[in-house]
Amino acid sequence: MADPRFILNANDEWVIRDVWTSTSDNFYAEVAEENVRRLKLSFPVRSGRKWDLNVYNSEAELEVAYREVGQAWAGPVITFPRTVLIKNTVGPNFIIKRNHEERYALDIGLVSRYWEETESQPDTAGILRVVGWRLNMAAIAYGTE
Repeated sequence: MADPRFILNANDEWVIRDVWTSTSDNFYAEVAEENVRRLKLSFPVRSGRKWDLNVYNSEAELEVAYREVGQAWAGPVITFPRTVLIKNTVGPNFIIKRNHEERYALDIGLVSRYWEETESQPDTAGILRVVGWRLNMAAIAYGTE
């Protein structure tokens, strides 16, 4: 059986799959997913605090802010007594929609994520075409190893 950390690329070579790293200190928590660094959290946590999620990469700016600090949140299976919501601050326009929400639970970490990036354009027949993607996740269990 092949090692699940590696996949065959187009040149029939084994390459590393899904590399994630994280680091944090008293001021921030950053995650690198597939070599794209994102500033996930900015400390101290307080309602309305804003930052650019993409400050460390070449993707378009995505300003996010804390909302619902310390609020309970009920997922599909589990309820978490103290959470914080991180949400983008710029709403969609008629063409581009960028919705980003992540919820973190105290002493647990990420418990939900909703991320949608779409672009809407009418085609030559006047039919609206929407192109993009949507990701929706929620924790159904957690523990320690």
